[in-house]
Amino acid sequence: MNQMTNTEQMATITGNKVQEIREELDLNIDQMAQLLNVSSRTIQRWEDDGIDTSGKSAGKQNFQDLLNVMESKIARKELFNTLSKFRGAGMAIGIPLISSVLDTLSLITSGAGVYVGQEIVDMLQNVIEKQKNSKK
Repeated sequence: MNQMTNTEQMATITGNKVQEIREELDLNIDQMAQLLNVSSRTIQRWEDDGIDTSGKSAGKQNFQDLLNVMESKIARKELFNTLSKFRGAGMAIGIPLISSVLDTLSLITSGAGVYVGQEIVDMLQNVIEKQKNSKK
């Protein structure tokens, strides 16, 4: 039998973990797919078989970025707060915006990525607040 090295084991995320993250974010498979810019079938496959994140596909990178955000207490809180504001019909707007934040994170270092992600979240919160105030 072929034994996996520690590096290979660390590069694999179980299907249960993928499903746990999706459920924690309160997303269905289609919404998770949209967030990560992959097909619904890809999410289902990841939940069934796990993910080998050592590959360089954009979807795998987006998932890794999502994991990084969820590991950061500050960024995680903002991710949940932002998702909660875009429930229902707003998900059609919110998920692509959050996806853009994740894309930004993949383009820059993780430390700066959290900072830039926070800046974008703050900007979105200001826009939402202004919209609420203009309707009063």
